[in-house]
Amino acid sequence: MFQKNLWRMESITTRNTAPIPCLVKDLNLRRICSRVVEKFESTVLTKLDQLRSGVIHDDLNPANAVVEKVETINGADLYKLSGLIDFMEMKKSKLVFEVATMIAFWMCLAQKKKFNRKLVTKQVLEGYERHLCLSDTEKQCLNSSVMARLVSYICSATSNLNNRDSETQDSNYVLRLFDSTCCILRSLWADED
Repeated sequence: MFQKNLWRMESITTRNTAPIPCLVKDLNLRRICSRVVEKFESTVLTKLDQLRSGVIHDDLNPANAVVEKVETINGADLYKLSGLIDFMEMKKSKLVFEVATMIAFWMCLAQKKKFNRKLVTKQVLEGYERHLCLSDTEKQCLNSSVMARLVSYICSATSNLNNRDSETQDSNYVLRLFDSTCCILRSLWADED
């Protein structure tokens, strides 16, 4: 129940994340997760009425995106999003949460593949805004929303693993970006402090 509820960004509150101490064993990471949730609750959830809503995929991570190579420039392959799969999390929610989810997980992939995560973040945001620009309020909420999405993934993944055999295929899927997620969250939080 904790895992499913926490994936919904509007549910990332200090009350709903009270189990963090039981889930996150690393004391520093636990402190960061708690502080991120407090900041998200005070800076984003208080502005929900100012954020636009729409139907969002809500799990737009690299495993759920179909990309195709469009060209190579100076030895760097450039890709474009050509399709989406896995619509199980699709719901009506805040548009900025969709962007936050995309940025969070594409940063994690960039970290894992040793890409420039800031460039990946810029490209994801530019790609999204070619179709729909974020408002100033949404942009102000973006960084906290990205960090909150990372916290929700860390807690959900840890909860999932505590309830399953760690050698299952599902567990491997859940863990594929876990270390990168923790690293990115630590780095983003350090930039905030």
